[in-house]
Amino acid sequence: MEFDELLKLLGEFGKYQRLVFLLASAVGILAAFHGVSIVFIAGIPDHRCAIPEVDALTNISLVDRLKLTIPAVEHVNDKPKYSRCEMYVRNYTNITESEVYQWMNEISGNGSDLETIQCNNGWVYDQRIYTSTIVSDWDLVCDRKFYATTAKFVALAGKLVGGLAMGTLADRYGRRIMILVCMVAMFIFGLAEVVAPNIEVFLLFRFIMAVFSMELFTGAFILVSEMVGPSWRSFTGMLFEVPWAIGYLIVAGVAYGIRNWQYFQVALMAPTVLAFAYFCVLPESPRWLYVVQRKKEAEVIMKKMARVNKVHYPEKAAEIHVKQEKKTFIHDMLKTPNLRKRSFNLFFGWAVVSMVYYGITLGTSSLGGNAYLNFAIAGAVEIPAYIFSWWAIDTRMGRRWGYVGTFLVGGICMLCIAPVPKDMTAIIVTLAMVAKFMISAAFGIVYVYTAELFPTCIRNIAVATCSASARIGGALGPVVGDLGQYVTFQPLPYIIFGGLAIAAALLGIALPETRHRNLAETLEDGERFGKKYIQARASRIFASLSVNILTHISAEER
Repeated sequence: MEFDELLKLLGEFGKYQRLVFLLASAVGILAAFHGVSIVFIAGIPDHRCAIPEVDALTNISLVDRLKLTIPAVEHVNDKPKYSRCEMYVRNYTNITESEVYQWMNEISGNGSDLETIQCNNGWVYDQRIYTSTIVSDWDLVCDRKFYATTAKFVALAGKLVGGLAMGTLADRYGRRIMILVCMVAMFIFGLAEVVAPNIEVFLLFRFIMAVFSMELFTGAFILVSEMVGPSWRSFTGMLFEVPWAIGYLIVAGVAYGIRNWQYFQVALMAPTVLAFAYFCVLPESPRWLYVVQRKKEAEVIMKKMARVNKVHYPEKAAEIHVKQEKKTFIHDMLKTPNLRKRSFNLFFGWAVVSMVYYGITLGTSSLGGNAYLNFAIAGAVEIPAYIFSWWAIDTRMGRRWGYVGTFLVGGICMLCIAPVPKDMTAIIVTLAMVAKFMISAAFGIVYVYTAELFPTCIRNIAVATCSASARIGGALGPVVGDLGQYVTFQPLPYIIFGGLAIAAALLGIALPETRHRNLAETLEDGERFGKKYIQARASRIFASLSVNILTHISAEER
């Protein structure tokens, strides 16, 4: 008897599997804590040059002090926006009241004729939004501002390494033990970040933590998918994204209440002490136990599943066997023309969806308005987005047009942000949240769609390789998102994100529909799959062009 046949007899998504799903969902929430908390840990508070002699003059208003010492770089709503990195060249030592009045007269214009220098006495940070972040603690501004971007990059680069390394360890030692190891490691290195003496050590701990956090979510996801029957896997796969969104919202609430980054980090790490309790209640994947020939342990779990689901455990279950899949490699995806085109198409799509997703997620504080509210909205839209994606792919829209449509609308919204003036915050945030909704939905669709586009013999390696592409794109997301800080044309990130999303949508048109189709089993099946659609599409386009050309020629002759 096949393992999936036994699941059908015991209940494909019975009470036992639902309990495991809830346990695994808590792990997914913890994974989100690491995935998005860097937004507040590396938050950039408003800042200016520190000038101790002038800051000590309490008889002069802050507005006048800024006007006297800091050049205005632009005006927003007729209010000056002062430089974060420059100050006027003046002799601030032993400043007198008469000098203050003289300076007031000199600065009556826009001050453009006064010489400026870079900050040389540190910075003063506005604590109204962030009490403390790694940026304010280690002065990661001006010529050191790249460190804040690097912190976001490192967190996602660690996920790439973790996805490649930890998956192999989970296949060897089991899903349950690796989830426990990852939770303990996250707790240790998460607390180590709090006492890091400098940014370089912090980045090292952040990278290591990211390596383990990747397997924390993936391991829990795989554990659930291996415990439910085949007819429920798409649904539970989509639904498992919801705990991530819940974790996202929890991070927003904790950050709003705790605005010191070190206390904030400790608060997020505290729930991981549940790791030891989880070790007692979270079961191992019985499918994995059968694969590694630990059949007695697998039987104990399956009998417990039958008891909780209140069904009879069949005697023929003693002969359970799980298909041993032939080991495959990435070059198997690229051997034949059709599969090769499909592979590169999806490599691009996964990289783009992850880049745009993390670009928006880690850049909510730069949208304007309330940083905490923007972040919470960005998390909240993910829950209906995943529900929408599940509905979309199971309706007449299907996989292909669901994939194309979410990319297309998301990309258009990103492009629409570019021409909007910075002071129109409500419009910018609305467009960004619609884009986030669509890209989150695309993220949900791409997992299901990719698995169906490749034959069984290379399905696992195909999803794993596409996921690696997503990690590369994700690591680049915050880099692209922060480009506005380094170039004069600040809407550039939105144009890049929007253009790439639209390009992914257009390329997605060439992919075949998989809804209500028998999936390919062999490489030969996979090569043939979808060819008829592409050929028919090309024929229709050629026929349409031919008719238009002939009509035009005929009209000219008349």
